[in-house]
Amino acid sequence: MNIITPRDSVNKGYRRVQIDHNAYKKFLDALEVFVGNIRETGQSEEQQKNILTKFLHDAFYSTYDLSAVNNIDLAIRLDSSSTSNIGVMFEVKGIGRPDMPTLENINTKALRELLLYYFRQRKNGNADIRHLVITNTREFFIFDAVEFERLFYRNTSLIRKFEDFERGCLASTNTDYFYSEIAAPAISQVSDRLSVTYFSLKDYKRAIRNRETTGMLTHLYRLLSPVHMLKLTFQNDSNSLNERFYHELLYLIGLEETSEGKKP
Repeated sequence: MNIITPRDSVNKGYRRVQIDHNAYKKFLDALEVFVGNIRETGQSEEQQKNILTKFLHDAFYSTYDLSAVNNIDLAIRLDSSSTSNIGVMFEVKGIGRPDMPTLENINTKALRELLLYYFRQRKNGNADIRHLVITNTREFFIFDAVEFERLFYRNTSLIRKFEDFERGCLASTNTDYFYSEIAAPAISQVSDRLSVTYFSLKDYKRAIRNRETTGMLTHLYRLLSPVHMLKLTFQNDSNSLNERFYHELLYLIGLEETSEGKKP
């Protein structure tokens, strides 16, 4: 795999945008609670989904619908509506589970499941998926949906096998058959070309404890924000008009800005 750091995963222009102090504090508070709630043993996947959902809600996504959808463990929709398209899909695994990917082996059941759910979303007309995530709440593997589109969905042979599986035309209709006989070989063929953003919260413990305002935590803030995860537009400071300069310019050339309703 091509492993990408949180910093390098984020748009260069977005890296230059100044982080709002209050928004960053809100993120730090939520992250501190989240890390404090993670247990190495004795936590069910349902409990992990709950603490992950709370973190995402409290840190960034209070105005978005966060919920499980069919077999998808957790989804962030594009807005607050429970009927809007899914933008981010999560597959949540227990810490220590063998079906969780590792840096040495990405081709585990978790990724195969994510691939099946992605195909089903695309089959149902959802072309709005932006990212796909596998996590055990301690480690995160984040895939850009462009990777799934490029390496899997444009593979006509693979799509034909998926469609045959969905129609019940193959040797089995059991999802384990899809995982082992269809998804696993397909992932193996492209694993050396597959890019993924990876981070472990173990590497952030000291920064979280010190509530650092520069460096690696700011990269994590940008990575998990709606701007990156949902690929929202943002204003790049270097390309935006300085407000003070704008009003001084109007004054110098004898103009004044007024509004009709909400329109300048």
